Amino acid sequence: MAAMVRARGFGGEFGCDLDAVDATVDQLTQVADELANFASRDDSYAAALASDRIQNALNDFHNDSSDRRGKLEESVTAITEMLRALATGVREIDTAFAEALPEAQQVAMDVTAPGQGSGSAPSTSASPADPASGAGVGS
Repeated sequence: MAAMVRARGFGGEFGCDLDAVDATVDQLTQVADELANFASRDDSYAAALASDRIQNALNDFHNDSSDRRGKLEESVTAITEMLRALATGVREIDTAFAEALPEAQQVAMDVTAPGQGSGSAPSTSASPADPASGAGVGS
């Protein structure tokens, strides 16, 4: 499937770069995971700091920012789900249009060439009223 889906309609043009949306979803999922698992991070560096003051500052930061991290994680997760739904919806619509296009083309052919039947070649015989044929009026 094409990475970029474009559609033109009465309201203008719509385009969606599905590769970009998918990449953004992947990146935001990683960000949300990091936010969710921030408390369980590996503190192996803490011993190397050799400073109670720095360790306390890091712990205070972690404890004071937990509410904001929770809200940020919720927001990132919500945006991720919206983008995932956008990509799913665009793919479904693109598939539906692709499946409907041959039917619409056939209907258009039937409307513009009534009585010809589908797949019939147009008649090549000259009609009596066709001036290019040399037949008809005045012959």
